[in-house]
Amino acid sequence: MQYIEEGIPMIILKSLCNKFVEKASVRIDRRFCTWPNVVTLLGFMFVGMYVFQFVTGNYEIYIPLTVLAIGVSDFLDGFLARWLNQHTFVGVLLDTSRDRLFRLTFCVHMFLVRQDDIIVVLLAVWVLHDITLVVRDGVRYRTATLGRTPAVNKIGQMFVMLVIGFIMIQQYWLAAPFISSSMLLWGIALLALGNRAWFWSKAS
Repeated sequence: MQYIEEGIPMIILKSLCNKFVEKASVRIDRRFCTWPNVVTLLGFMFVGMYVFQFVTGNYEIYIPLTVLAIGVSDFLDGFLARWLNQHTFVGVLLDTSRDRLFRLTFCVHMFLVRQDDIIVVLLAVWVLHDITLVVRDGVRYRTATLGRTPAVNKIGQMFVMLVIGFIMIQQYWLAAPFISSSMLLWGIALLALGNRAWFWSKAS
């Protein structure tokens, strides 16, 4: 009954929060001014810097470093939240929004640079990834079985960020690419699908 009484918004927020925690019980509050949230906001700033760099063409040589900073902020905010026990609803919303904004920005950037069909496939995979989260939480709410969700596969996310970083290094720092960017983009799509399959296997 507790799942029905709390309402759908609270249930979904708690489910999203549980993706970033490893303990079954953790203090979740509504604070905004926490160190993890500061790091996440810095991540938004780096995404904005990334957009400025590839749209204007200024400081393009530093794009790999900007992408690295975005990846570090993604890792660091979750680490600080667990270490300092500062898990907040606002933090979850900021973190997921920053991740989705970066994915969209990366796809737009790659499409402008390459105009490759794989960009559409990759964006579709990431959209499917997010839709499955909403569907899963809706099903669990309906059946009143929503509980602790498995921790997100950080290894899969790390490899995706590493491949994205390597694409940027090839694009801006190397005279000739070691590996085709199209192959690397297909690799990211397969990693994202694998990460989703891993999540569902843990959730079942």
